Formats: sequence, C-alpha cells, structure tokens
Amino acid sequence: MRRTASSLPERQANHSGKASPKHRTFAVFARRLIILAVIASLLAAGWFALLRAGKSMVDEQELAPFLAAGAASDGHAAGHAEESLMTVRIDDMPDYVWQAFVAIEDHRFFRHPGVDIRSLARSVWVNAIANETVQGGSTITMQLARNVFLTQDKTLVRKLKEMAIALYLERTYTKEQLLTMYLNAIYFGHGQYGIEAAADYYFGKTANGHDPHKTVMRLSEAALLAGMLKAPEHYSPLKDWNRSKERQSVVLERLERLGMITEEEKLAAMQEKIELTRK
Repeated sequence: MRRTASSLPERQANHSGKASPKHRTFAVFARRLIILAVIASLLAAGWFALLRAGKSMVDEQELAPFLAAGAASDGHAAGHAEESLMTVRIDDMPDYVWQAFVAIEDHRFFRHPGVDIRSLARSVWVNAIANETVQGGSTITMQLARNVFLTQDKTLVRKLKEMAIALYLERTYTKEQLLTMYLNAIYFGHGQYGIEAAADYYFGKTANGHDPHKTVMRLSEAALLAGMLKAPEHYSPLKDWNRSKERQSVVLERLERLGMITEEEKLAAMQEKIELTRK
C-alpha cells in the first residue's frame, strides 16, 4: 500500500513518545495539587502544634481577676498591681469606650481567630521597607497574651509564643471575655493598669456606665486613652498634651472611617474640653 504524505506526520507523532498537550496540562495540575496538599498538611500540623503549645503556657488563674466585676480578689494578677485591681466588663461600658480601642488596635478583632495573617504580613512588609520595627501586627488577643504571660522582648520566639497563646485563648474564651480581659490588663502609663484605673487617674471618672457614684468618661476621653497604647508614657497627656491630642484625633478619625461614630460626633469630641485630674 502506498503511504500518503499526509499520513506520515500523524504516524510519527504517535510513535514519538511525546505527551499530548492535554496530558501535559493534567500532569502539571496534579503536581500542583500534590504540592498544595503537602503545604496545607504542614500548615495544619503547625496550627495544631501552636494550639497545643499555647495551652501549655496559659495559667487561667492569672486571667480570672481580669474577668471579675469590681475589685479583683488579691490585686496581684500577672504581677501588675500592688493595690486592688478595679475591673469593668464591656457590657457595662458605653460602646464608644471599647470601640475606641478596637478601632485603633485591631479593627478586625471580631473576624479573626486570634492571629490576623493579613495584619502580620502587612507589618512584615512595612518593617522590611523601613528596615526597623514600625508595626507589630499583634491582635488584641496577642497583646493580651503578651501582657499577662510574656515579656516585652521583641524577638521571634516571643512572637511565636504570643501567637500560640492567642490561638488557644480564642478557642477557650468568647470575644467579649477576651476584650474585657484586655481592657482590664493593659498599661496606661504612670503605673496605671486597666481601663478603670486609667479613667480614674487621668479624669477622675469611670469606664462603667452603670456606676451611680461617678461620672462616666466621654468619647473624647476614651479616644485619648486609646491613643496612648502605642507608647503610654510617650503619648501621656501629662507629659505632652499636644502629642496626646494628635493621637486622639487619629483614633477619632479611625472610629468615623469604620462607621462606629458619625462625623458630627467626631468633630464634637475633638473640640471637647478635657480636664485632667493631674497636671
């Protein structure tokens, strides 16, 4: 039989040993799928390892005083205070008080599991560009972990411990409990720990909206306190009033941008006169 010229390329292709484009595409897809499965398995293993490690580093008795309403039993929670620790639950605070802290410290607090990968990635990028630590990327839960159980050392090991504890805390407590503990544990400068102690120390007021004996602090004052957390002594209104007011404006702008307050409320708070009990 005579071979036609048109049949030669087809026969040569069939015996050349080369895979068809369809087969090559499937092979690439299969390899990528296997790689993704391996990465996912490693990430899952690392996640559970962090959870297990976090549990081993948490003494829940140290957290209990920050959840109690009123005065803590011994006043020595986490070694922070020599006097009784006054605590307030967020249910007893006006919304603008706890919202000021969430807005400036961790606006995705109610949506992440204790570690905000997006925030961490952004901080790594910003710090790499600046060639110094400009952003920390710590969530409110991570800050709680650091303030109660860890030191303030800026090391990778401490950051990993912070993440591990935060993941465990998120699986153990509600968001409301975590925020309550955080606000009752954080440092406000001049030896003051907790939102209630700070409200009393700076303004002679309370963070408890149900306290019949004291005036509850206003939005302007809550924003001033929230602005201090970045560096409490540096932004203290007792040390530099103008610098403290600049941070207050940042907090109020963030609150408005997140839809937590209106523009009118923001402007009123910016213009409101604040009386400090100490000069």
